Amino acid sequence: MSNPNPYQHLEQLDSQERYEYLVETALEQQEIWILSDNKGFVLLNSEDGDCLPIWPHKECAQQWVHGDWKACEPQSIDLNAWQTRWVPGLTEDQVVVAVFPNRQEEAIVVNPSDIDDDLSNAMSF
Repeated sequence: MSNPNPYQHLEQLDSQERYEYLVETALEQQEIWILSDNKGFVLLNSEDGDCLPIWPHKECAQQWVHGDWKACEPQSIDLNAWQTRWVPGLTEDQVVVAVFPNRQEEAIVVNPSDIDDDLSNAMSF
């Protein structure tokens, strides 16, 4: 039996709407969510190479904890740490970001600097 996800309705949004939602929510909550296990954070393989999925809420990330990822747990990343440590590190490692993927694995995939720019631009409004 799975826990109910109060954000399940967000699955119905298209990739662009989920992207915009994540940017808004990350700014409001000052955090984003990833999945990690005892080996580190989870990466997806995409046509763009290694890809770090990120979510706006713990419950959204939790929906991915099954199958090969059943040992994973959602992990919060402070937005400041994301921008000052994660973005440069991901860029250096040539890892792209899958922004708020749904369970059909649909997401906008961007360079870390692109989402960082969108977060910074949204902050100035």
